[in-house]
Amino acid sequence: MIRILKASLICLLLCGASAVLSYAEVTSPSPEDQVPEASPRNLDIDSLYARNSSPYLLAMESAALAEYDTRNPKTALWYENGRKAVRLFVLQQIEEDFHGEGLLMEADTYSALAYQAGCHDPLISAVCDILVYRKRYSLKRDNLEGHLSRVDALAQSNYPAVLKAPALVIAAVNLASVYRNRTMWEDDLSEFLSRRAQYLNGALDQLESAATEGMPENIAVEQIAQIVENIDRDLSNMNSLGEGIEPLITRMKFSPSARAAAMGNFLVSWAWTARGSGWAKDVTPEGWRLMNERLTLAARILEEARSNSPEDIRLLLISMTVELGQGNGKYRMNQLFDDALRIEPSNYQAHSKKIYYLQPRWYGTSDDVIAFGLTCAKTKDYANKLPLVLQEGIWLLADQQESLFKSEKVWMLIQPIFEEYLKQFPNSVRIRTRYLQWAIHGEYWDIARAQRDILAGNWDRNNLSKVKYTELVSKIPLKNL
Repeated sequence: MIRILKASLICLLLCGASAVLSYAEVTSPSPEDQVPEASPRNLDIDSLYARNSSPYLLAMESAALAEYDTRNPKTALWYENGRKAVRLFVLQQIEEDFHGEGLLMEADTYSALAYQAGCHDPLISAVCDILVYRKRYSLKRDNLEGHLSRVDALAQSNYPAVLKAPALVIAAVNLASVYRNRTMWEDDLSEFLSRRAQYLNGALDQLESAATEGMPENIAVEQIAQIVENIDRDLSNMNSLGEGIEPLITRMKFSPSARAAAMGNFLVSWAWTARGSGWAKDVTPEGWRLMNERLTLAARILEEARSNSPEDIRLLLISMTVELGQGNGKYRMNQLFDDALRIEPSNYQAHSKKIYYLQPRWYGTSDDVIAFGLTCAKTKDYANKLPLVLQEGIWLLADQQESLFKSEKVWMLIQPIFEEYLKQFPNSVRIRTRYLQWAIHGEYWDIARAQRDILAGNWDRNNLSKVKYTELVSKIPLKNL
């Protein structure tokens, strides 16, 4: 059956009409009462900790709650909501959110409830700001002053250093965005701009402090990667980080393989910062030069480290991203992928990186994407998200071929994957939101309604703004029509 579906789908891919999808925000969104406000989902926080527990995580939870208790009386109306927010934020910051269960969103929801009840704890305020200023920025003086004052209060608190770093990074991101959008200022904000580097350097200082508080080396590497991700290739912040990251790693006394992983990941992102996100024809000669220079350096650092630490899968995963930029060929990508799987056969990142590499926009074909995606689906390894790689690949194809969204053959492949994954991980707002998007684009209205109702106000706000989500769900027709 799979072979028949594969053959039919490949025929569809080759013959279907192409169309570029547009997800532009509408100027007059549908009435916002279609989208309820976020409310607590009452995640079982104890179970989440049991699933992800490590000595360092538990130590940071204990330290954070101790500081919270010194600042917030147990009789306060906000006490319980604030405490839940702290626990969720610690978990998200240290263990991340592999299954997309919206840990930061849930922490933000509890933080907002606590804040509205009168809590002005600096960590609670920071949690609210982190989610907001990842995508937005301040154009009014009072908004910017308020944000920066809350960041300063957290930096001066006794909360664990690892929890302070993301708030400082987001402040630097906000200020960089403020500068880029200076033609839209409602107030003169120029006096604040010099603090951008201060906040970014402060975040690096907090990571160094976190190392003295017992942060394991592998988590330190991930924390640096989180900073790079939050900066999102902003030129000013990436250039500042380029000056500070190597001295930081030296001071933190990383092992050779950890040093290579941290530097390699940064250099890859810095290379794409130089290139820009536009079409190849629009890249400047200087952009190409810097990209090639940084990728070459990353490749050399990673190869040298692999010769001494051949079992460190981080080095291979970053090398796969280097190959995406260098384009040495499928043989090179397959070699890196096979080496990664020898170390960790079910590694999700390796599979996700490969199906992205195989996209027609890069170095593969639609046939390559479908064949590899079906191989991932056959594993039925939902704990490691491997079946979801198939829908990831087709989603990217559909960006250039809208007919795939409404293909029954495609739906027959991906719908059982969504259903099984959400059966095993029902709290995954990230995947449920993607399922909703597929159902709406494909006009599977009963499924769209069901997923919308389950999500309510808790869609994946990291990837869809309220305007875009409102626009999306407004396409669902009334049931009686």
